[in-house]
Amino acid sequence: MRNFQEAHYRMYRNIISFSDENGGISGNLPEYNVNMAKLKITVTAIDAAAEEQKTDTKGITSYKLQLKNQLTTSGSDHARKLTSYAKLTHDPILLSKVNFTESDFKRFSDESLKDYSQVIYNCAVPIISQLENYDITANSLNVFSGAINDYNEVLVSPDLAETIKKQATIKLVRLFIEGDVYVDNMAAAVEIVKLKEPIFYLGFKKALKITVRGRVSFSVQGKTADINGEPVPGVTFTATLNGVVVLTRKTSKKGGFNLKSMAAGTYQFAFKKAGLADQTVNVVVNNGETAKLKVVMVNA
Repeated sequence: MRNFQEAHYRMYRNIISFSDENGGISGNLPEYNVNMAKLKITVTAIDAAAEEQKTDTKGITSYKLQLKNQLTTSGSDHARKLTSYAKLTHDPILLSKVNFTESDFKRFSDESLKDYSQVIYNCAVPIISQLENYDITANSLNVFSGAINDYNEVLVSPDLAETIKKQATIKLVRLFIEGDVYVDNMAAAVEIVKLKEPIFYLGFKKALKITVRGRVSFSVQGKTADINGEPVPGVTFTATLNGVVVLTRKTSKKGGFNLKSMAAGTYQFAFKKAGLADQTVNVVVNNGETAKLKVVMVNA
């Protein structure tokens, strides 16, 4: 997580702790507990996504080896049982397809392990009703199929560590958007008891405070101007990442805007204002860098 996200995360934790300590009051507020429950689920998801951001190549290599061993064990076990079935039912065609030992499976290359395991699975499925006495069941085939799919996913994602980290970063953006919605709903409910429960009200406001630790750099600094270079204020703009709208803002009186702690990626910014033509610009955001953006708004 970046500094600004960490600040939001601490705020979420403070609100949860404060609400649990003052359940007698907060529990009577409309929809407060519903939003609190959703916020707790969101915080748990944030914890998981933050761990995924720490995924490294060493961890992925270990994970791949674990899946390979699982598939080797499951594949050779089903091959051995199908070999027994083929021999005892005098089926030379099936035998030629499944007669592999555990040693064979251990010697297979990564791709061959996946391919031969799939062959074993495909041979077992059509005759599953005849394999009960050979200890091959629908359940064991489901487990076998899952092992094949999990291993295949690792093979087709050579940069799985980076993929997992990027997905986690995108997930965090969405989760903090959701968390802010739940907090806003709770804050609206708290306004009801501002005069009736002043101590509770002030305590909630204190928990709501966001404190950013350390230096926070801007991810995007931008400005909207006309063809003469004069600022255009009040332009509504949205930023979309991978098809998900992550924020909606308006430019200031001087046409400027500053955005902090955005996840790395290529964003599509869309700018709109009545009487002016819509503008769409792609912006690449890199960690630790500030992207500069100037958008020229023209008459529609």
